[in-house]
Amino acid sequence: MLNTVYKDAILKRDKMLSVLKGPKFEQILQKARENWIEFEPKKEEAITAGIDSSFNNTKFQGIELWATTAVSIKADGKVLVDLHDSGLGSDIDLSRIASRMEIEACEKTVDQADLVLMDG
Repeated sequence: MLNTVYKDAILKRDKMLSVLKGPKFEQILQKARENWIEFEPKKEEAITAGIDSSFNNTKFQGIELWATTAVSIKADGKVLVDLHDSGLGSDIDLSRIASRMEIEACEKTVDQADLVLMDG
């Protein structure tokens, strides 16, 4: 299948590259130049915090133990929020629990930091 995609791309090469050479492309560039705003960043001191979560589960003799955590940590290493939950049971959506905990950690962090970083 990949070979077919490569072959098709080679056959359509000129057509695809024409987008980069034609008058339409020049119009796009001109419009971009007209709308361009110069930006000169200024360094400012800011308190930053990062939020992340984790979860895991293990089964033993028919019982499933699960745990989730979420943490908010400042750039200097100080822990601002430390949340955790655990339980027994199966059919638990641990990623959903972890996501909710990240949101809760963010809500508890926003008044303590200028910039809060989250993934996902």
